Amino acid sequence: MTTIWEQINTAMAQTIAQAQASLVQIGRHERGVGAGVLYNRDGIIITNAHVVRDEVRHNIVMPNGETVTAEQVAQDDVYDLAALKVQVAEIEPIEHGDSRGLQPGQLVFALGHPWGITGTTTAGVVISAEERLTDRAGHTHPMIAVNIHLRPGNSGGPLIDSSGRLVGINTVMTGAESGMAIPAHLIAQFMQTVTQTMIV
Repeated sequence: MTTIWEQINTAMAQTIAQAQASLVQIGRHERGVGAGVLYNRDGIIITNAHVVRDEVRHNIVMPNGETVTAEQVAQDDVYDLAALKVQVAEIEPIEHGDSRGLQPGQLVFALGHPWGITGTTTAGVVISAEERLTDRAGHTHPMIAVNIHLRPGNSGGPLIDSSGRLVGINTVMTGAESGMAIPAHLIAQFMQTVTQTMIV
């Protein structure tokens, strides 16, 4: 007889597998690879600006293992977001969630490629959905604080809720067992600017 915990484990594994179908690798760096997420069926990939480093073109490893070239179409250094575009026939974009509904203690998962280990998932909970982070330029940003140890290679990858919906983009490690992610509603605002300035 299947226990309730086995049913939950199976359901969570299926949810994570579906989200990982939208996870990509971006380039190669000394301490691993960068991560990104397929945001829509037009081939837009969302990642961190610090992952792409102002470069115009990037090698992308798609979820099926195919390597393609992406062109950078937008970058926002203030919010540390960038948009790339790939020309691929079949795309499974991530389902979008609403970060403004997150509550402390809510289960979340960080997807990425820490230290070059591809397609990993790390579980944790929301510490605060209304954290503030001040960058070196003095700008203050709303962030999601989680008790997940984000490592090099997690940057730019999706933070998902227990339903597999995108609620943030993993951005920075803030402690031994804590990190921060850019909220999904800021990503949506960024994408509005992207679509206004280009034809996707």
